[in-house]
Amino acid sequence: MSSRDRQGLADGKTGWLGIEAFVAMEQEGLRINRPAPGGAAIKAGVTAGDLITELDDVPLKGLSLADVLARLRGPANTAIKLKIVHKGQDSASNLSVVRAARRVDAVQLQVRVEQGKLVAEATGAWPILEFEKGKPTPLVATSSNEFTVDDEDHTRIAFVRDAIGKVSGLILNPGPWEQTAAMIAPGPK
Repeated sequence: MSSRDRQGLADGKTGWLGIEAFVAMEQEGLRINRPAPGGAAIKAGVTAGDLITELDDVPLKGLSLADVLARLRGPANTAIKLKIVHKGQDSASNLSVVRAARRVDAVQLQVRVEQGKLVAEATGAWPILEFEKGKPTPLVATSSNEFTVDDEDHTRIAFVRDAIGKVSGLILNPGPWEQTAAMIAPGPK
């Protein structure tokens, strides 16, 4: 899987803007560090350094990064309204961006035991949530099937088991905007 932009597994139904992996939360809103090339946001005119202050008429001031990222997600081919201050400008403008369908091969998350601890690392084309490519992130157990990342966003992973108890998938951030994933066997070494 991938980080803040490709929030979750790509299923062709969930949309993305092409900015989620490349943002930072500031007091007044969401700062775009760099939009993904070819993403919906860059096609709509969003550039590095822009500040999004509202999403669908909801101010971002005081919201956590996790809350804002949840608001960015939605079905593919649906519009989201941004109130944005472009870099170098003083006043905000409104911009409508249509969420694009994600590519299925864009994200992968590898979960493994490393030095006695469960870690997760993005291994696909994009990072996801707290998981960066090439950087194993430790997970903290909260129950026998659930783990969390010990950071400000508290990204959660819940393992799904089949009828015989074998892990068959996982859910990132269980809830209304959860992302589900199927387990795939590791390739040959």
